[in-house]
Amino acid sequence: MATKPKFDPRRMMEKPIEVMRQSVEEPRADRKASPLVGVVLVKPDGTVDTAYRGELRHGDHGEFTLLERKHPNERLDGSLLFATLEPCAPGARQRAAQVPSVQTEKGFWRRFGLCLQATLPGKP
Repeated sequence: MATKPKFDPRRMMEKPIEVMRQSVEEPRADRKASPLVGVVLVKPDGTVDTAYRGELRHGDHGEFTLLERKHPNERLDGSLLFATLEPCAPGARQRAAQVPSVQTEKGFWRRFGLCLQATLPGKP
């Protein structure tokens, strides 16, 4: 019988940083650099999937690509989400009207087992 590979949380924290380096730069009117975003999903069965900003469509956020493009309508109960930004903390990103962003709502309602944010050393 095949054994499930051992889960390595440190490796999963490093993975979104590797993935974010593939982010696609997009032109912005304010000339600021586009955020580099990498996201890793680990399902309860050990399956791992990744996404980055602009991977499938110009301007799409990494968490949107992963949740809405690669896993639409899929229940992700018990899954772990590792990201370089705050994609699923309720209220993490709010517009002036105090309405949670689409990414925040989607991550919250998908009921992840755990959501962790990975950053580079010295970068808050």
